[in-house]
Amino acid sequence: MLKNIHTEGVAEAKSNLKFVTALCCNRGIRRTVGIPTSSCPVPESLIYAVPKPEEVTKNYYTPGTTVTYVCRRGYDSIPGMSPVITCLQNNSWSEVPIFCRGKSCGDPGKPENGRVVIVTDLLYRSKVNFICDDGYQLIGSPFTQCSMKSNAAKWDKEPPDCQHRGKSDSELLE
Repeated sequence: MLKNIHTEGVAEAKSNLKFVTALCCNRGIRRTVGIPTSSCPVPESLIYAVPKPEEVTKNYYTPGTTVTYVCRRGYDSIPGMSPVITCLQNNSWSEVPIFCRGKSCGDPGKPENGRVVIVTDLLYRSKVNFICDDGYQLIGSPFTQCSMKSNAAKWDKEPPDCQHRGKSDSELLE
């Protein structure tokens, strides 16, 4: 509950939270509007999730307030992981757990007479490289990236060709 205290024509709001007082004069009527000076900042968007739009319309978040995130396109929620953060008493948000995982693109394939080098994983936004065996030349893109096409995760390029180029590098050194 807020209590208005008037001293020397200045209104001040008091409660268990610290508040900033705003005075508005309209035809001699004064109003006190309280805005907490101690609150959490607006929740950040993550690479894999954003706060629900209806939960980021506030200018302030008092301790105890919760915000729920939703996974972005290209990511699925991880069962059992909570997408909720809480504004703590120290005016910071609780730790944001990893609650979304990139969709899988599956096997990117490999060029005949070559191989695929998986740099991180086969999930959304990852990249894999292609290398040809000794004595073969790569024709096409040396990499592909997992991206979204319609509502499915797909590799953006097919594996390249590895064409025989004559003698292998080791044979040329002999």
